[in-house]
Amino acid sequence: MTTNSTTCCAIPGRPHPATDGMLCRGHLESLGRMLRDVEDEAIQLETRPSMAISYNSSGGGLASQQAPIRLDARALRDRRRGTGITRDYDFDVTGWDDTASVLETLHSWARLVRQERRITAPAVTVVLHRWTATPPGPACWHPPLRPCNHASCTAAGRPVGLAVTDTHPASPTVTGERDLLTRQLDWITQQPWVDEFYAAIQELLTQLRRTNNTLVTHVGTCGSLQPDGALCAGKVWHVVIKPDGKTAPATAPPGPDDEPGFRCGTCRRIWTGTDAVRKRNDMWIEEQTREGAQA
Repeated sequence: MTTNSTTCCAIPGRPHPATDGMLCRGHLESLGRMLRDVEDEAIQLETRPSMAISYNSSGGGLASQQAPIRLDARALRDRRRGTGITRDYDFDVTGWDDTASVLETLHSWARLVRQERRITAPAVTVVLHRWTATPPGPACWHPPLRPCNHASCTAAGRPVGLAVTDTHPASPTVTGERDLLTRQLDWITQQPWVDEFYAAIQELLTQLRRTNNTLVTHVGTCGSLQPDGALCAGKVWHVVIKPDGKTAPATAPPGPDDEPGFRCGTCRRIWTGTDAVRKRNDMWIEEQTREGAQA
């Protein structure tokens, strides 16, 4: 008697088999795409507020009345991450949020990968002293002792141009840490914490897109009839449909043969062509009915 045991994808949602480590092929491709998008969105971060007049429910506001800097963008570009510990009673509660640091988020996961895989961290060589001349006087420098500090004999007996150097860990960068995580994705998918890594990158990308005003929200609910007779309550998203049938976010650069459409994030149903037009009308009627009920 044989038992077929299939490992399910570690990402929460509709149960489906894992094909690449602990992830399915779709979530693996999505993870790689999110890492690239994090780097692209981080480049576009702008801390300077717009000079346009802002209108909201309370009316318009002059640009001169705005904050001198966008705090959400500044927090994302900060190299540090808050600990959540208050050291002073005088602090701004409204500015004490969960905005992550792009660099610290990527660096923390990259540091874990380096430790587990024993990858040497990048390093730089720093010149501590360089002899540019040979002044008169006796030489007090005797290896392996450290050189003396006498101005008259600092470089005596040493070749001109010889330098004393030291190696220090290189400062992490968004591009470098993202590149390491992308190259190690095949190994990351086999780790038990891959679901936490996926959620952290997804949340970071969401914060970046919200700050850059590039966040795409769902446009309605599915409502498709399922095999068990129930109606799917999944969210419908605006996507770009490739010629091979695969989908990409609507924010992705469209290809010459791509087609706009909708996709349910739960049952994976896709609407294209006239079906997409009818679905758009159904979602518009649904939105109007919901707004009328709330009025």
